[in-house]
Amino acid sequence: MTHSVNIVVAMKSEASPLIDQFGLERMTCKGDRFPIFGKEQLKLVVSGIGANRAKEAVRYLAQISDSGDVIAWLNVGVAGHGVYAVGTGFLANCIVDSLTQRTFYPLFTTDFVLPTGKVITVDVVETEYKQHAGYDMEAFGFAASASRFSTFEMIHCFKVVSDNRDNSVQHLTRMEIQKLVAGHVDSIDLLCCQLRDLTKSVAQRIEPEDPTVAFANHWRMTVAQREILRKYLHKTKLLNKEINVDSDIVRNSPNASTMLNSVQSYLNQHWQIV
Repeated sequence: MTHSVNIVVAMKSEASPLIDQFGLERMTCKGDRFPIFGKEQLKLVVSGIGANRAKEAVRYLAQISDSGDVIAWLNVGVAGHGVYAVGTGFLANCIVDSLTQRTFYPLFTTDFVLPTGKVITVDVVETEYKQHAGYDMEAFGFAASASRFSTFEMIHCFKVVSDNRDNSVQHLTRMEIQKLVAGHVDSIDLLCCQLRDLTKSVAQRIEPEDPTVAFANHWRMTVAQREILRKYLHKTKLLNKEINVDSDIVRNSPNASTMLNSVQSYLNQHWQIV
């Protein structure tokens, strides 16, 4: 079972510093539904602006990810804020849809050592900043969609304040957005490392127990022998036959080779009827 981190950003200006930081390479062709960049256990998708676009991008990225992956999801982008200074980075501890008042609460099981705050997702650019909160246009759509594919402790939003009461969003440029995100790439890098560690821990927790362990404890086995046994045991499951170290066909085997021969002989007798 593998594990990975998927990053969702709205704009290319938000994506560029992350693509450079992580050394990501383009995975999709020009004209594909969403631009995707990736490397090893890290993928980034540029969704476009708006909650619906974020929802679609999450679904799209989930579809092309390995079905066996344990995935952490991270939304990175800029946001207006009622109080925080421009350039402040923070993790969302509460994400509210301004239209429906539906709320998503990220679950913090890891100490990310980052400021936290409320994020309100709006459908038009916010200019009044009435609440002590960040205002964006993607977070709730992202979180609602990601929750279909991962548990809450693996879904987070990191926002960088781009505008407030003293700095109008009307004067915000793509270059300024890029610089704002670039100023936090080290924090985002560390955040992704922590999320990757979390997915690894979850993957180990839910990974099915290796059925060859008990056999290797009973007979001295090489790696190659365990791989052969693993394939044999998979076939016995298809036969609805349970074989363990105490089964009659193997329990008196003096060594691993004899035990494997016994299992193989058993399969040769029964496998044809499947």
